[in-house]
Amino acid sequence: MNYFDILAMAAALVSMAGALMAKVCTARLIQRMQYQVDTISQSRHLVLGRLKKTELQHCVAKRNRDLLQKKTKLERRRVKVGKEIEKIRTEAKRRVRVGVAA
Repeated sequence: MNYFDILAMAAALVSMAGALMAKVCTARLIQRMQYQVDTISQSRHLVLGRLKKTELQHCVAKRNRDLLQKKTKLERRRVKVGKEIEKIRTEAKRRVRVGVAA
């Protein structure tokens, strides 16, 4: 074997070792990226769960507010009708007194 063949074999060995190192580094990077993707996916699911919970709470709060407004409106109407009934009763009593007095 001459010097050129030994040099070519050494270069081939170095390039194979380099390719192996590149493959190992690439595999590690892929594993690290996969871990990050999994972590982000879990975080995303947690955040989406919190978002759904918050949306449900918002809907319940809105429904409660609407019901409270409706209740307030009905209470005002009830008070108004109660005053009208009391007024009618007072007028009826007054008429009875006037009718009795005459």
